[in-house]
Amino acid sequence: LPRGVIVDRVVCAADLSQSYALYLPSTYTKERAWPIVYCFEPAARGRLPVEHFQAAAERFGWIVVTSWNSRNGSMARSVDAGSAMWRDTHERFRIDDRRVYTSGFSGGARVATLVAMSCGGCIAGVIACGAGFPDTVYAIEKQTPDKLRFAYFATVGVEDFNFSELSALGPTLERLNVTHRVARFEGAHEWAPSELLVEAAAWMEIEAIRSGARVTDAGLVDALYGESIARARALEAAGRVFDAWQLFESARRQY
Repeated sequence: LPRGVIVDRVVCAADLSQSYALYLPSTYTKERAWPIVYCFEPAARGRLPVEHFQAAAERFGWIVVTSWNSRNGSMARSVDAGSAMWRDTHERFRIDDRRVYTSGFSGGARVATLVAMSCGGCIAGVIACGAGFPDTVYAIEKQTPDKLRFAYFATVGVEDFNFSELSALGPTLERLNVTHRVARFEGAHEWAPSELLVEAAAWMEIEAIRSGARVTDAGLVDALYGESIARARALEAAGRVFDAWQLFESARRQY
């Protein structure tokens, strides 16, 4: 499979009814294991999330896949699609199982979170866009610590109809000692822009270093810290004081 370009559709070898869009970093080789993010899209637009994640994937060396089968309407169908992607990618590629992530938008974000809550610690982090936890059945406060063993980076547009849900999520996760960040952007109910997903992936890279899942790279840490502080100062200068404070606080905690 080609590297450094989006592959529109890869058919799962063990189930020809399942397929996914793919991005392999241009530097991919089987000589080492690589992080991967499994994406879930509410309208089964398999290529769209891969396009949004491409810059982050190339910079940090992540494999990105999105199911063409997962969509809003049936949680079981989406979970089956995730399982098919998991099996096929683990057969085709060399994956670092300490650095497996899920991501999704809207209903897909709820699927991504459910997968992380249900797999016994197999997911290192979730990048949730435009929605949070699955539903009231999975109310966060009811979950035992073993169900919340992942880092959580949520994004939401300031005009998103789920804005209040995501805004309330931060304090809840804080009470439960879940490593998290909630980042706002100028937009509505939509996937986070590419530059914010680069920021989310960078945040996960630092968490991987903190947990010991990734070898410490002082140069990378210094660079990402500098970028975080620069973004926070830019937000402050633009009058977005609350967003600047959140980013300063996130940098203080991580670094």
